[in-house]
Parts: sequence; C-alpha cells; structure tokens
Amino acid sequence: MPHMYVLKCADASYYVGSTRDLETRFFLHNDGRGAEYTRHRLPVELAFAHETDTIEEAFALEKQVQGWSRAKREALIRGDWSVLPALSKKNFHRKTPVVDDFDTRRSFLASLLNQRGWAARASILGGCSRQKFAFRSPFRSLPSSR
Repeated sequence: MPHMYVLKCADASYYVGSTRDLETRFFLHNDGRGAEYTRHRLPVELAFAHETDTIEEAFALEKQVQGWSRAKREALIRGDWSVLPALSKKNFHRKTPVVDDFDTRRSFLASLLNQRGWAARASILGGCSRQKFAFRSPFRSLPSSR
C-alpha cells in the first residue's frame, strides 16, 4: 500500500516522502540509494508513516507536510493532533515601523538606504518634495489623522 512518511536524518533534520513500498524505500534511503538529501545525512530512521489508498493521496500528503514548519512536523510525529491547528497560524509582525508623517518617513528611508550602503541614493531624498516622495515611497499611503 502507498505511504507518506517522515524520516529523521542523522543531523536531526526531517525528510518527507511518499512511496508505494515503504519497507523497500526505507532500505534504499539507508543504503544511500534513496533521495540525494538523505544520502548525505545517513543513517535515517522512520519517524512517521501514514498509509493511504492511492499513491496520489500519499503524494498530496507529502507535498502538504513538506510545507509545514519543523514544530508542526514534530507535533505530527508525536501524534499531538490538538496543536496542529495552532501551529498553522502565521505570525505577521511588522518588521518595519509604521510611520505616518512625511519627515519621519523620509528620514527613516534615508537611514535604511545608508545602512545598506546606498548613501548616493539616500542623498536625493533631501531635495525631495512631499508629492515626489509620496509617489516613490515604498510605504503604503496611510490615512491622515484629521
């Protein structure tokens, strides 16, 4: 029967795959004739396996689990089903501060350009009018607080 499986590699990383014959595929991975990824991380051990009705289902599960974070994969391996939905939530914290006035945006952008070694580009912001800056600004237009 087809399976989706997760292997734990010698470097503690995980490999997710699917196969029609789990026993043979596991032997090939440990023999160095499996995937290129596992070939350099031997030995591997079977951490999780799920039997499916068709190889298409196993492949679809493989692709789904490959997109998961390490924490979510480890919850799957432990069988901790209750935490899987919480681990699906993304944490969308802003990496750049929200600024709402022209001068603050201009000085923030200039300092950012200077940090990246683009001082020549940062110097053009000094003579920038409000309209030009607002048009070229990478920041979204913020509603005015009137």
